[in-house]
Amino acid sequence: MDGTNESGKATRSQSLYGLLALLGVLSVGGMQGGWHLMNDPSGQWLAVSPNRFTWLTTDFFLPGLFVFVFFGFTPLFLAYAIQVRLKWPLAESFLSDSGDHWAWAAAMGLATLLFIWTMALVMVVGFCTLYQVVDALMSLVILSFLLLPSVRRALN
Repeated sequence: MDGTNESGKATRSQSLYGLLALLGVLSVGGMQGGWHLMNDPSGQWLAVSPNRFTWLTTDFFLPGLFVFVFFGFTPLFLAYAIQVRLKWPLAESFLSDSGDHWAWAAAMGLATLLFIWTMALVMVVGFCTLYQVVDALMSLVILSFLLLPSVRRALN
């Protein structure tokens, strides 16, 4: 339910819990995908050879580290920050005029980064795995949840 309970305290919306679940799913996928790329930087797991990208990288360790940190660890941290409404004065100082919680803004940035990363992969690697579709859709669904009024109210 959205709104307040009998004592007048704000309650969490089902949409907010949906957002937290989506961030959790993204985190699991990011950790799994990043770990596979770091553990086997040859790209065999993706059925993509790094020889195809000698102008960009000789193996997939660094892209795997990027995926692990940004799409594995970061969504988990943001889900925690959203759940407990974590205070972070440095991050809050950047959003002092907007009234938005810093973790909401960071999650918007993360979902946007996921979409850009996925589209860049499609342009560079081509469409080679269903994960690309899942990641693009995940980014758009997370953005949609973040823009729901009930989620914004729950974080303010």
